Amino acid sequence: MKKTIIAGFFILMIGILFTGYGYMKKGANPLYIDDWKPKVLTKVASKQVLSKNVSFKKINIKDTTDDIVITRGSHYQVSYQGIKGFQPSVSLSNGSLNIRQKKSLNNLISISNINEGGQKVIITIPKTVTLQDISANVTEGDMDIQNIKTQKIEVKSIDGDISIINMTADSLKIYNENGDIEIGAQSKITEGSFSLVNGDLTAHESSFSNANMTNSYGDIELLNSTVNGGQVKLTEGDFEGKKLGVTGKFSVTNRDGDNTISLSNSSNIGYLMSTSDGDNTLFGKDVGSQVTEKTNLVNQIELTNESGDNEIN
Repeated sequence: MKKTIIAGFFILMIGILFTGYGYMKKGANPLYIDDWKPKVLTKVASKQVLSKNVSFKKINIKDTTDDIVITRGSHYQVSYQGIKGFQPSVSLSNGSLNIRQKKSLNNLISISNINEGGQKVIITIPKTVTLQDISANVTEGDMDIQNIKTQKIEVKSIDGDISIINMTADSLKIYNENGDIEIGAQSKITEGSFSLVNGDLTAHESSFSNANMTNSYGDIELLNSTVNGGQVKLTEGDFEGKKLGVTGKFSVTNRDGDNTISLSNSSNIGYLMSTSDGDNTLFGKDVGSQVTEKTNLVNQIELTNESGDNEIN
């Protein structure tokens, strides 16, 4: 016990000394310890260009803390905005842009708020380019993809939000363990797979063909969008399709939550609705615990629920 108290007092004194050192050297700038040496964080005031005048068709990202932005512009470029000395490495091989974080803030001892402001990597693609592949593995940071066309994209995020705006993808696979996924502005997804553990999935003004969406703890919303086939599975959360266009067979399975769909066009659609503990409502009418209607049609909606209501309008 005595040794523990002494060790704690020693660490406290070091913290006080290093904090004083930081204020003397750089005022109130964030301070951290790297290899037992006190250092003051210096932020890059403006974007620092890491790579330009290059070309690539693939993007491969392995990063732990930076926010990632992939967007369109007049030419290829990779830039960084954040803390000086922590910019990632950038390399090209076989037509692939490779981004790796050389030094992680997570491995340092922070005396003050080391992460304030965040770090950001911006990848710019010419407007006429269609990428072959985007592969990203992000541990802690947000990802923002804007106005991009790609044949394939695969993203794995542990802790952060993912935003996709006006993206066209022939094949998509996104996994987010702790964070939201937002899709919007005329995005077109074919053969898509979205998997969330703890977060919400929201899509608006987008189209999905044969997309699979799963969520363990959170909601899924498709607003002013269209689906051609596909399925949605929720463990604990609500599903809402607002002004939803449906072709092919589209199914929603829910263990604990409500399923609600308002159709943009209700003609030539069949329905199958069932719930173990809840109500089924079809165009304002209570239809009991199970109902089937027009199941011979090509376009079908199937809502299955264990504990919650199903409603189609």
